Amino acid sequence: MPERDGHRIIGNLPDSYTDYEFTSQAPSPHPSNREFDIYHVRRVVAGNPNTPKQVLASLAEDELTNIRRRVAENPRTTPEILTKLAQDVDC
Repeated sequence: MPERDGHRIIGNLPDSYTDYEFTSQAPSPHPSNREFDIYHVRRVVAGNPNTPKQVLASLAEDELTNIRRRVAENPRTTPEILTKLAQDVDC
């Protein structure tokens, strides 16, 4: 059998063979895993004291209560945002 890059090639390959066509693609993550990853990033950013105030303002309007709570717990959250979150019955 012929060798390619020091590896034996088994079987016949079409003339149009390229490494890209035959490399295995990583399976796309399950949607619920992606959603969890996005949630986790938002949660970590909301609680990080180094998060810019503009980002905290955006996260204070997040649809998930847990994210808004993390913003309320963040020491960098402005009084204006805290006042708004204090009126949130779910937070």
